[in-house]
Amino acid sequence: EDREQIHNRINELVSDGLGYRRIHKRLVDEKWDVGTSPSCIHTMIRKMNKRKYILNQRTTTKCENISIQIFST
Repeated sequence: EDREQIHNRINELVSDGLGYRRIHKRLVDEKWDVGTSPSCIHTMIRKMNKRKYILNQRTTTKCENISIQIFST
């Protein structure tokens, strides 16, 4: 939750078509608390994409070969 604002800003810049190096440069110019290397932004983008992929998966449940048996005593 503490990084949600920077993630939103990164998503805005990615949607503008910027690469991770330019995004890093822009975030540093805007005084965001990011790492010194542009590769940290690349890693953040990959993790955000993976999280979005996992959380937006469809979940399906199949029930097959169900049988009911009644035993009388």
